[in-house]
Amino acid sequence: MRIVMEEEDYRRYDTSVRDISDVGGTLRDILIIGRYKQFYVSSDPKDYQKEFKDSLMYKYVDFHVNSILLKITLPPAPVPEATPTTTNVTEGGIIMKIISMNEKNKGKERKIQVQVDKRITLAQLKEELVPLIGVPPTGFRVYRISGNKEIEMEGLDKTLKDIDSESELIVRLGRGLGRGEKRIKLYLLQVNNTEFCNFMMESIVAEGTPLSELSGVPAKYIYFTRKQSFPVEISCLDIENKLKWYSISSDRYLLGLYDGDGDVIYYKY
Repeated sequence: MRIVMEEEDYRRYDTSVRDISDVGGTLRDILIIGRYKQFYVSSDPKDYQKEFKDSLMYKYVDFHVNSILLKITLPPAPVPEATPTTTNVTEGGIIMKIISMNEKNKGKERKIQVQVDKRITLAQLKEELVPLIGVPPTGFRVYRISGNKEIEMEGLDKTLKDIDSESELIVRLGRGLGRGEKRIKLYLLQVNNTEFCNFMMESIVAEGTPLSELSGVPAKYIYFTRKQSFPVEISCLDIENKLKWYSISSDRYLLGLYDGDGDVIYYKY
C-alpha cells in the first residue's frame, strides 16, 4: 500500500506530493515534518512496484493538487467532428482532463469545462485544444474574460499559474500570436474632424519593431506621447498642447513600439 501526503510550500507558492509509505515514526511525527493538506492511499500492488514518480498514483495526485478548472467557450465543432479524449496520461503526467462538454447546440459555440495543470504554458494549452477546434495552434486565439472585456492571452511560454480556478476563457478563430510577436491597432488621428480618431488597421508585428519601419516615416520626424490607460477621455483640442511629446529618436523611446497592456499611445509627425 502506498500513502502520499500533499504538502504546500508557502514561501514558493507551490504544492507538492511526497511518498510517506516507508517513513518511520508515528503519524504525529509525520505531520510535524511539513505543512499538509490531505493524504491519498493506493492499494494497487502493480503500481506500488514502480518508482514513485513513474507511478499512476503520483501522476493522478500531482495533477489533482496542481490543477485549475477552466470554463472555455469554443467555436462550432469541426467537420468531421472530433472525439476528445477525456483524460490523456502521458509519460510526463496529465496535462488536461475534460470534465464536461455541452454538445446540444450543433453548429454553434460550445461550452466546455476542463481541469488543466496550471504549470503548463499557453502554447501547451493550445496544443491540447487543437483536436477540439480542428485547426493548428496558429489558427486561433485564446482570450481571458475579465468583467465584460475579452483580453487576449499573450506569451506562449507563460504558464497558467496566474489564472484563477473557474476562470472563463473564449477561443476565437484567427491568426494567433507567435513567439516574440505583438498585436497592435492603428488609428488615424484627425484633429480637425468631428470623428477625430478613426480605426485604420490591426497588425501583428515582431516585438521591438521600430515605428519608423512600420510607417515608412523617418524616425526624426515622429513624436510620441502616452496616456494611461484605455479608454482615454481627452479632448482632441487638448492632445497637442496638454500632453508632453517626445521624439522617438530620443533615449526615452529607444525606437521600439511600446507594449504596455491597455496603454494608449498617440503619435504625430
